[in-house]
Amino acid sequence: MDDNDDLFSSVGEVSEDDLNIKPKDFQEMVVEPTDWTIGVLIDLLKRKKIDLQPNYQRRIAWTTDKMSKFIESLFLRLPVPQIVLAETQPGRFAVIDGKQRLNSLARFCLDTKDPLRLKGCKYRADLENLTYDEMQQAPALEGALDAFPAIRLGHGSPAPHWLLSISNGTDRTNRCWTQSNLSPRPPAAWKRRRIGRVQIPIPRPLPMP
Repeated sequence: MDDNDDLFSSVGEVSEDDLNIKPKDFQEMVVEPTDWTIGVLIDLLKRKKIDLQPNYQRRIAWTTDKMSKFIESLFLRLPVPQIVLAETQPGRFAVIDGKQRLNSLARFCLDTKDPLRLKGCKYRADLENLTYDEMQQAPALEGALDAFPAIRLGHGSPAPHWLLSISNGTDRTNRCWTQSNLSPRPPAAWKRRRIGRVQIPIPRPLPMP
């Protein structure tokens, strides 16, 4: 198995009982909002500092077309849902929310075996049929990707793993956070328990064209 295969491996399941979660784990959770650049995220992925395949995450679901639309949205500077990482140990992270987005970045910027070639760029026709390496050769496109929103959860607590094990890594967790923070009504008690009373501002996801 080569490095490219490691980036896109499928995942299994994790049991909540295996995590030995205690109530104090939620009280000790630390939330740090950050604005990491694409370059920082790509460097972390390249050095395998971000685990794209924790047991609770689902396997890759996005098609090439959807990956292309996501990359185009970054070039358009459109707001995208934040990436949520759990710092499992200093300098190493597991994906809580945003695996599909990170996989798209890895496929686009790091995959040398089968790099993502952008298709269907409706609003940035100059990106059509280009790979990341080809863009770096074009002065007008080099460095066009700027800050990418991310949230980092402090290390030292297994609570983030429990959080995603509830929903098996699906978008239900993102919706739960969004409803909790954007709804005019207080979230139901079971929702508060699920998110561990951690209030995180998540932008509304943009519909894919």
